Amino acid sequence: MPLKRGSTRQRLPALLVAAAWLLGSGCDPADDNKLNAVKRAGELVVLTRNSPTTYYEGPDGPTGFEYDLARAFADRLGVILHMKTADRFSDILPMIARGQADFAAAGLTVTALRAEQVRFTPHYQNIRQQVIHHAKTSRPADVKDLVGRHIEIVAGSSYLERLEQFRTQYPQLTWMTVATWKPRNYCCRCRRG
Repeated sequence: MPLKRGSTRQRLPALLVAAAWLLGSGCDPADDNKLNAVKRAGELVVLTRNSPTTYYEGPDGPTGFEYDLARAFADRLGVILHMKTADRFSDILPMIARGQADFAAAGLTVTALRAEQVRFTPHYQNIRQQVIHHAKTSRPADVKDLVGRHIEIVAGSSYLERLEQFRTQYPQLTWMTVATWKPRNYCCRCRRG
């Protein structure tokens, strides 16, 4: 099975339709639902991660794509936005499942296993998974080329689920999970496709 080379195709729907779908239960406005609870509390709590593609503190304050979406949604509701960052990526879904935030905006991938734990909104972006390899090693052309290599995966990521699927075909495939991934001397040779 060939590895897919990187490309990102974005599909952005009307502003925050996804968040509105998540919070609204489709009930009559007089009924109690999550959206009304947020309005009553006057605060929207959004769980995220500190990442340049989602949320981070820039020189002018909070910024990032997911932050901008959450900020616009909170403004539309007329409530205060409270961004809450998870210490580890693997903490995000369990925290949402326990109700520690109103929703997560953290660049999460929808998988069947995750969909059993939490409810997802319609997606707004498609991402192809990629392998990042050391610049002094040959680029793997196929999953079988990963066998015998040192592989690090962020704990709780969708990449872990993907590798577990590949392991049925390649039982020798091994990896280690890390709490956070820190780039070292790696090269990502991405091609748009």
